[in-house]
Amino acid sequence: AMDRAIRIGRRCYLRPAVPFAPGSGVGTDTIVAMGAVVTKSIAETDTIVGGVPAKVIKPRSDDARHVFERFW
Repeated sequence: AMDRAIRIGRRCYLRPAVPFAPGSGVGTDTIVAMGAVVTKSIAETDTIVGGVPAKVIKPRSDDARHVFERFW
């Protein structure tokens, strides 16, 4: 049987309107662009992801890092 759990790594930032297909997910420290459609598991970390279907656009550079300190 297919694992249908959606996995979202730690310290990720998801923009609005990002659907996840069953069994998909993103790695730690990932930014997912608004309107991206995540259809598979993207295991890379420290990346920016976007598109339909979502893919790695580029790695996050050291000078463009943000620390997300607010927790819900």
